[in-house]
Amino acid sequence: FNKAKSIKMDKQGNLSTTNRSEDMVKYDAITFSIPVSPSYHKAIPYVILFLLCLAGCCEHLCYESPIPLQRQLQSNLQISTTQYNLFFSLYALPNIIFPFFAGYFADKIGRRLSLFCYSMLLVIGVLMFAIGVSAKSFAVSLIGRIVFGLGSESFTIVVMESLSHWNFMFLTFSLAAHKSFMRLGSITSNLLFPTIFTNTHNLSMVYWVAFAFIALLVICVLIFILIERCVERNGPIEPPRAPISLWNVCQFPKMLWLLAVFVGFFYMTLNSFNTVSSALLQKRFFFDVKYAGILLCIPLVIILICTPIFGYIIDKIHRHSLFSLISTAVLTANFIFLSASPSTKHYSGVYIFLILYGLCTSLFLSAFWPCIRFLSTKELTTTAFGIVFCIQNVFLLIGPLMAGLVIDKTPNQAGGYYWVSVFFSGTSLVALAVGCIILCSDYM
Repeated sequence: FNKAKSIKMDKQGNLSTTNRSEDMVKYDAITFSIPVSPSYHKAIPYVILFLLCLAGCCEHLCYESPIPLQRQLQSNLQISTTQYNLFFSLYALPNIIFPFFAGYFADKIGRRLSLFCYSMLLVIGVLMFAIGVSAKSFAVSLIGRIVFGLGSESFTIVVMESLSHWNFMFLTFSLAAHKSFMRLGSITSNLLFPTIFTNTHNLSMVYWVAFAFIALLVICVLIFILIERCVERNGPIEPPRAPISLWNVCQFPKMLWLLAVFVGFFYMTLNSFNTVSSALLQKRFFFDVKYAGILLCIPLVIILICTPIFGYIIDKIHRHSLFSLISTAVLTANFIFLSASPSTKHYSGVYIFLILYGLCTSLFLSAFWPCIRFLSTKELTTTAFGIVFCIQNVFLLIGPLMAGLVIDKTPNQAGGYYWVSVFFSGTSLVALAVGCIILCSDYM
């Protein structure tokens, strides 16, 4: 994406492209929305970065809350592994279509109102899931996850658009910091929830604590809205937008659609592994539930630390497509290594796998997501993110279900967790192939 095309929109809402040289790929007024009011304090973009990153941390903590207590949750609700994976597959089901309309809706009415609406969906979803676990009702818990899914992806794409607006001079770093804070939510989930359950033996308490975190998310959103309104009193924080229509979607470059498929296969591998990672460590390598949660913090800590660092470096040297491909290649080799590993008690190779898993994930998170902003206009940024999230969620719907079926159908091979490792190797290999196509197209 160092020799990309500049994409702009005329007054009639039509997209057009012009060639630009390598030295022009850095942040310019055509590609990035620059706040037009100089009256706000220089610290405000950093405050907004912190608020939205903290909100992302709370959202992801609630998303991953079923993972560290998978076996206990299955026992409480009396469900199979395939049914448990419905918590993640049906979470993705409405997001096959909804993020596109959510992004288009946000581009139409503005990020503040849409951000508040989507945060309310998160509150309702977490509340219903907590009630379902307390009542031992699988149906209520599942509905709660679907409602949470409606708000979660939409909330994330509006947050990413807000970050790209306010932090245009360090776009890769700000998006990387957001992803890093999301991993902080995963770390908190893996450490806090098993500890609460171990001390109280009350599964319901765990998910009411998760509800407290989603309340913190709402507070962050309200403060963000208040800050933007205060800044707006001294002048508009962005220039007037050109009219947009659904026809503009058809004018997005082909590279955007390739990127959507690429991230779909990559996240299919990540998400499917994450949903069964705790049980895999317990059943294939015979770690106890608490130590498995601690082990899963290894890649999360690496992602938390390395993602902003990689983001800062990539902001300086670019080469987003190359770094995305490198991370996918490492991920593929890592899962092949896991597949070839012996299913023995406390296998030491698990530590190598988790370290490499954290490094390649943090590199991908840093390199990939700014590419979407490079290939969209200011007026259609949220819509572009929405399209990518829609296609990504097609893969997120299929992935956990297929992983659950592999585990349930092959119970004699390390409890089904050997062949699911092979499955992860296959999906990451397909992602690598798509990444190669993108890199070749980019250099051509």
